Amino acid sequence: GKAPFVATFNVGSTYKLSRFIMWQRPDSWAYGHGNPRDFSLWGSNACSPKDAQLPLVAAPGTVVGDWVNLGNSNFPPPPSGMPVPGNSADNEFVKAGVNFNVPFNPPSVKFLRLAVAKTWSSGSFAHVLEMSFYGKPD
Repeated sequence: GKAPFVATFNVGSTYKLSRFIMWQRPDSWAYGHGNPRDFSLWGSNACSPKDAQLPLVAAPGTVVGDWVNLGNSNFPPPPSGMPVPGNSADNEFVKAGVNFNVPFNPPSVKFLRLAVAKTWSSGSFAHVLEMSFYGKPD
């Protein structure tokens, strides 16, 4: 596969997001494998958003087809330091999840698309254990 690696979610209603939490795969995968390092969150308020080739990097607010960039994020480096993590503090940090703010007043969205530009292994795929999104219904 070629970055960005994307996953699309229907959030079930229309929301104005304020933040989200990402949990990466822990244990032997913490800070490795396909866990996201650099990524963007995109949103759409279309009832059935069309697929689009998203750029690796775009400013928040950039519109590509039915999608708007809600923000770009970097997963924080491991508490033990770089380049080779692997202690229990790193794993506990990943297990706790990391909060990310949506950095501007975003439009309301029905769909979200995670676009991973780079993983901790710089591999050809990406994965996330879980994400939780916060905001207000519209």
